Amino acid sequence: MKVPDQEVSVAEFYEPVMSHRRPEVQRLVIQLLQEDFKQASELEANILSVAAKLRAETIVDTDTSEGELS
Repeated sequence: MKVPDQEVSVAEFYEPVMSHRRPEVQRLVIQLLQEDFKQASELEANILSVAAKLRAETIVDTDTSEGELS
């Protein structure tokens, strides 16, 4: 799957599929999709944050263990 060179808005991406729908339906679908994308982005940020903390804890534990062996 090719990644687009620039970000496309939710409305632009779904316009071909949604163009035949009534405007109120289009707005509702776009609103729901934007919320899903926002939640997915927040989830990704939280996962990366936890992963970074776990890596940092592992490094600290490893350094502490090596110091005890000396």
